[in-house]
Amino acid sequence: MNSGSVKIIDRVSAIEAIKRLNEEDLLFLNGLIVERLRLISQARATMLMTNFTRGDRVGFLTPDGRMLEGTVMRLNKKTISVATNDGHQWNVSPRLLRLVGPSRISNGQRPLTRNRSGNNQKNPWLACRSLLSRNSIVEIHD
Repeated sequence: MNSGSVKIIDRVSAIEAIKRLNEEDLLFLNGLIVERLRLISQARATMLMTNFTRGDRVGFLTPDGRMLEGTVMRLNKKTISVATNDGHQWNVSPRLLRLVGPSRISNGQRPLTRNRSGNNQKNPWLACRSLLSRNSIVEIHD
């Protein structure tokens, strides 16, 4: 289990606890869950983006089934901007990209890139950690 992860010990008890929540508490819990899923998705995209850097030669499959190749122009927050050989620019999810050759600007050596700093918003998941750890249906590991 990953550091800082939570494991539901008794799913039946968790279901019963959720059934007893009122609408306000369910909306609060839903907001926490949605935010947590967004953070996981963003972390996954960020991790995948570390495989690419400006100038890399990449390939991807378009929605209509064509295979295109191009050069990474920019790493955006969720996508990678790719200039294709036909002069078009695409914003592509990093999970759809594949390296097809060495970087044009680095002669095969990947240049160092700076990491983007995340936003400073507080994670609402952390706000309910103590609440979750006080009951018997979850187990929190740091």
